[in-house]
Amino acid sequence: MEVTERLEDAIGGYAGRADLCGALRISKGGAVLFESAYGRANEQLCVDNRPTTRFHIASATKMFIAAAVVRLVREGKISLQAHPSSYIPVLSALDPRISVQHLLTHMSGLGDVYDQPSLQIDMIRLAQRKGRLLDYLTGLPQAFEPGARWGYSSTGYLLLAYIVEQVVSLPFNVVASRMFLQPLGMDNTGADDPFQVNRGRATGQNGRRGVWRTTPNDRLAEADGPREFYSTVGDLDRWGTAMLDGRVLDAEGLAMTFKPHADVGGWADFSPGTCYGFGWFIGSDHRFISGMTAGFRSAMWQFPAERLNVVMLWNNECVDSRSLFAAIRPSLMC
Repeated sequence: MEVTERLEDAIGGYAGRADLCGALRISKGGAVLFESAYGRANEQLCVDNRPTTRFHIASATKMFIAAAVVRLVREGKISLQAHPSSYIPVLSALDPRISVQHLLTHMSGLGDVYDQPSLQIDMIRLAQRKGRLLDYLTGLPQAFEPGARWGYSSTGYLLLAYIVEQVVSLPFNVVASRMFLQPLGMDNTGADDPFQVNRGRATGQNGRRGVWRTTPNDRLAEADGPREFYSTVGDLDRWGTAMLDGRVLDAEGLAMTFKPHADVGGWADFSPGTCYGFGWFIGSDHRFISGMTAGFRSAMWQFPAERLNVVMLWNNECVDSRSLFAAIRPSLMC
């Protein structure tokens, strides 16, 4: 039985098959092994998902932020040991022991902006008074001492995006486009502003057993700052292949990115021994990154030895990417 048939059988027998809504693509050595779309891009309008549908990728955006920072480190424009205020003076309000590397590895101790109970209301009020997201982030509490342990914090990655903007003197989405997206031909990837028309972008949804509802925007949507990206399974597969080929970062940059800098300590039920590099989780034989927000789920696994990419983008927040990956993994390793 060929790999495509094995994958189709595995997905067909997956317990959550009826709730799959999005797109999946698997490649090996740059050749597509499997690509398929499921469900509706917009259930209300009866518009089907396609492999070319654009999806909000949420925290998977961190791999672009990390790559931009590492590229600038390799160019001598950012130092991993520097305090963030070396690039943005207002960040002098942060704990003086925090370094750029702490932000990259989630060891800064900064509280996660998404843990703020009134975040959406705060962002609406911030927009009304034309306040700065940067100031809001700078004022968040310190959860633990820098370097003491690992603690996931989107705050740190937003600050990194601001640092890149300051160093390059361009908005982060423009920096990412010039550094990576345009050279790699990733024409269906960019900053996702839900208040602007983005043709081909799926609607965020919540559906189980045939009952659907449209979800609200990400809680930071009202803020005027670096945005999370949208993309397609094809573009992210292209990104993954370029990473494997050394077209995103040089050898030293890749080594820095995929070095296990911190043990995640079983966070989110990850396997024991899972570590964190720069923007990616590191397993024994693979690395992966994921994202989640209202209505969307994203995930990408990469097995360097096999030159294998697995990309999943969903516009149904009920889809469990990790359990689906566990169901199809045996078919990939045959």
